[in-house]
Amino acid sequence: MNPESLALVRLNLVPGLGPGRIDRLVRRFGCADAALAASPRDWEEAGIPPPISEAALSEESARELDRETARAARLGARILTLPEATFPEPLRTIPLPPPVLYARGRLDLLEGDISAVAIVGTRTPTGYGREMAHRLAVGVAAAGVVVVSGLARGIDSAAHRGALDAGGRTIAVLGSGFERPYPAEDTRLPSRIEADGLLLTEFPLLVPAFKGHFPRRNRLISGLSRGTLVVEAAGKSGSLLTAQCALDQGRSVMAVPGRADNPMARGSNGLLRRGAALVEDPEDILREVGRGSPPASESEEPLLAAIGPGATVEELSDATGRLVEDLFVELLRLELGGRIRRCPGGIYRANEPAAAGPAC
Repeated sequence: MNPESLALVRLNLVPGLGPGRIDRLVRRFGCADAALAASPRDWEEAGIPPPISEAALSEESARELDRETARAARLGARILTLPEATFPEPLRTIPLPPPVLYARGRLDLLEGDISAVAIVGTRTPTGYGREMAHRLAVGVAAAGVVVVSGLARGIDSAAHRGALDAGGRTIAVLGSGFERPYPAEDTRLPSRIEADGLLLTEFPLLVPAFKGHFPRRNRLISGLSRGTLVVEAAGKSGSLLTAQCALDQGRSVMAVPGRADNPMARGSNGLLRRGAALVEDPEDILREVGRGSPPASESEEPLLAAIGPGATVEELSDATGRLVEDLFVELLRLELGGRIRRCPGGIYRANEPAAAGPAC
């Protein structure tokens, strides 16, 4: 890492120096490296309290930088800083972008113009909400769109799993450092994401989860994405804060309608009343973010032939010898591509004239 990047990492390690104060120091002194060469009095004139400046300019701060870079190397975490070309482009333009990011997994997901959608919602969803989050994530991931969420229980986890189940890509943005994961009890999902997607955080490796961290995390979730979809959110919810961040950043906001008597849907229904785009299926999301439906692949042609005049997924499993959960992903791809339709009773029928069969 170059001296400026190391200086930013060092500043980011100091408690009390968030993105706002680091930005103020960089603007005041021209760069982070110059800020670390300034005097405590210079820092005080820049509006930084003496206890914070003393901690940042101490020899212990320099030693902690060495320890942090060693920890990152041991964990296989890549450190990205705002001046570097590898820093994700969508986050450069949000208000107070993070000066430092830590990443584990597929760094290529941050390259270029990221085509991503955030799917967020309550930690205590209904079965309907969990199913919708998973189904919608499968659909957009099958179309090549990256699914972004916050790795929380409930809707977030369902969205990540949906993207991975579709063989797609997902980014999980954490509200803690990698050495202090939250929630700590589920290690399987983060491992899956690191293998096939990306884990991302702006917090140093040893920083635990804290209530005040999640609004900062939420602005990154929306900032990485072309639009934010809320699936079940209470009247006062962190998911609504993510939606507000999306609006502030000029991104689209979408919501899944919920039951009127479900307290966990009041927030998402409220977004719809205020003009959020209504989402009932993956195609709604793809239209909102300007993506088309995915075409059927050659491997799906045998599945189309097995559907014939109509078949349930269980019948298709018997006919093809494939697992039901694998078939659901390909059936959804075919449905998004306009090749088939799902009829009452869970029966799938082909849309092509030669194999259209009876109408639903």
